[in-house]
Amino acid sequence: MKCRICKTRLDPFLEDVGSHPYCEPILKKPARSEQLEMPFTQIHPGEDPIARRIKDEILKVIHWRDQRNPRSAQVNIGPSELSSPCDRRIGYRLAEVERINTTLDPWPAIVGTAVHDWLENAFRDWIQDTVRPGQLAEWVPETRLQMSADVQGRSDLFWVPEGIVIDYKGASPDKMKKIKSEGSPENYRRQVQIYGYGYERAGFKVNHVSLFYFPRAGNIKDAHVETWPYDRSVAEMSLARIPAIATRLVELEIISNTHRWEQVDASPSHDCGFCPWYNFRRSPEEGASDLGCPGK
Repeated sequence: MKCRICKTRLDPFLEDVGSHPYCEPILKKPARSEQLEMPFTQIHPGEDPIARRIKDEILKVIHWRDQRNPRSAQVNIGPSELSSPCDRRIGYRLAEVERINTTLDPWPAIVGTAVHDWLENAFRDWIQDTVRPGQLAEWVPETRLQMSADVQGRSDLFWVPEGIVIDYKGASPDKMKKIKSEGSPENYRRQVQIYGYGYERAGFKVNHVSLFYFPRAGNIKDAHVETWPYDRSVAEMSLARIPAIATRLVELEIISNTHRWEQVDASPSHDCGFCPWYNFRRSPEEGASDLGCPGK
């Protein structure tokens, strides 16, 4: 697949985005002082200036609202972050290193959040309409869970009678096809097990965990579901990574020796492009530092 801007080859991890981050000036977040004055894009010859102004103004509000997303402002580390196989990525999060990779298109995440909110409201309305007073609801819509003192997160859905944790995932047509043929990525499977641990700590009986993939394009009948038995040990091993990684950062005296980020174990993959600390400007020879990681 080629970048829609520069027409050169696109790495697989950017296929859902459609362009290189550095080829899309419209996605760059302006400084706070420039947010109301600076246009996101330049007007090209032959382009309707009014149409371009409308687009710029709407995009400005979209980016403004996205930067204030409560999920983006989450302080505690969450299951989605902890499910990453990369210790360095988790280390950056624990050390509160400023995010580097801020040029990815937020729209897929915005669409995903909108669908999550719609489904949450649908289940709450269903419960209100179908559950009689004094009767227990069989569904628990989006709820906050505390997995440990350091880890908390919001789980999408729990089916009480069956003891099944359900996590929603939006998928593009290509991603849906890949998942149906190859199965869910390991980090997705690990993430939903961590949610299962949170429900167990909250007093629920957990039997299975499940991923519900909804199509970002197409029809809802094309949704795909995968399930696995609940395995507490997966969550416990994931949670144990936090003190281990934190100890490693202290041993390296990472705050005053930022070049030593290169010594924190990393797991390069096609997902590097979505990491908040991925820096495409850094070469492998430079290695990782507090200025980001060169990725794979």
